[in-house]
Amino acid sequence: QMSGGEQQRVAIARALAIEPRLLLLDEPLSNLDARLRVEMRGEIRQLQQSLGITAIYVTHDQEEALSISDRIAVMSAGSLEQVGRPDAIYRNSATPFVAEFMGITNLMSGKVVRREGARIVLESGATQFTMAGGSAQEGDTVSFFLRPEALRVIAHGNAVPPDWARLSATITRVELLGALIRLETRLADGAMLRVALLDEPGSALAVGRAIELAYDPARVTQLGAA
Repeated sequence: QMSGGEQQRVAIARALAIEPRLLLLDEPLSNLDARLRVEMRGEIRQLQQSLGITAIYVTHDQEEALSISDRIAVMSAGSLEQVGRPDAIYRNSATPFVAEFMGITNLMSGKVVRREGARIVLESGATQFTMAGGSAQEGDTVSFFLRPEALRVIAHGNAVPPDWARLSATITRVELLGALIRLETRLADGAMLRVALLDEPGSALAVGRAIELAYDPARVTQLGAA
């Protein structure tokens, strides 16, 4: 007669009653609805911190992993792809699998056409991307990614920070997710670029509209970089 959330609370209490040194949780929230999952993951995190217990938490929910972990281990086909702090796993993914598994992203590759001081200019298709840092030299082929939320839509005539790069694109899809709007856009060469906007008026974002995008080159991450 108990709800799913109540059942999970009882299960966790039973596991903690013997005062274990290590708490193992295998997909503990997979059968709960979205709102209850958010509540329960917060409770599990508070319990873990207040008791000072080490916990290993297995999940396929990337948001869940990022929100409660001190360290994340990403596995693929039984092998560890990357281990690190949540922010490092998300922002500095080491492999294409990690970059795509940890959230929607724009995964690309391009040839280094020139260096501009500490920056690298990469040619991907007919589009040039600027990346801050990196040791690649002219002529090298580099795999890199750019998270959708790192891109900004720039209103006509508006200025952007002087060290940012700009792109021209056309909107091909608009997806409203409450406060978040996801866009799929096409660059001049036909390549798709995903964009995520927070609290942006959706009325100005129509399919077929040409837009200007800007991004900080520091948010372009080279895959497999040391």
